[in-house]
Amino acid sequence: MNATPRGMTRLVAALAGGPKRVVVVGAGLIGTETAATLAAAGHDVTALDVLGRPLDRLHDPLSKLGAAALAEAGARFVGGAELTELVAEHENENEQVTVCYKGGSLIADVVVAATGGRAFVPPGLDVDVGELPLAVDRDLRVPGHARVHAVGDLILAPHARFGPIRFPHWDMAVATGDRAADAIAGVESELDRLPYWWTDIGPRTFAEVGWAEAAAGWEEEDGIHVGRDTTGEAVAALVVDDPRRLRAARALLDAGGP
Repeated sequence: MNATPRGMTRLVAALAGGPKRVVVVGAGLIGTETAATLAAAGHDVTALDVLGRPLDRLHDPLSKLGAAALAEAGARFVGGAELTELVAEHENENEQVTVCYKGGSLIADVVVAATGGRAFVPPGLDVDVGELPLAVDRDLRVPGHARVHAVGDLILAPHARFGPIRFPHWDMAVATGDRAADAIAGVESELDRLPYWWTDIGPRTFAEVGWAEAAAGWEEEDGIHVGRDTTGEAVAALVVDDPRRLRAARALLDAGGP
């Protein structure tokens, strides 16, 4: 089943009746969150990913911290695991799945696919928008369509500080929605809200503000992991296990320089 709202509803039913063997395919944020949560609830959980570490698509030290959080929650991780086949069979009236990957296989009662998603234009919209994500103007208008605005991870959002960014998180969907509403209402504004995300992975909490892709390097400064660009300007900040320090992280980014 997929790591979607509907899939997670099905997952609750599939996990009823005692501990299950669960394989989570994909160890990004959603996959790692799911694996840690299920392991902490008593299930036998293994997370698989084609990359070598959990959260490997994100910046350091998130991969190291994510791996430690998974282990602390009781989940196993197998990296470099390219999925080749899923074979469903029945054992004592119960269905089980053999998850085959290059280098090995696992038996699971439940398989959760957390391999990410992709942006799409809602069906029924009679507008040719071209390739996604869209490069919109500062009012989030779709090129060639003066009365069509796009928001969320459909677009390269024209951020006032970081330039065109694609940030697939509900907080930026809210921010771009507000910006589009201003444009439609004729209110002069700009998209300047700092990108933000947070996650709980087992016992650990991570919260980040800013645009990590602009960082040339990361250092821990007074307990906050700070990403700075090539000029030394603070462009992103990661807070671990202390969400109350997010205000200090935002202030650091607002201050800017070294």
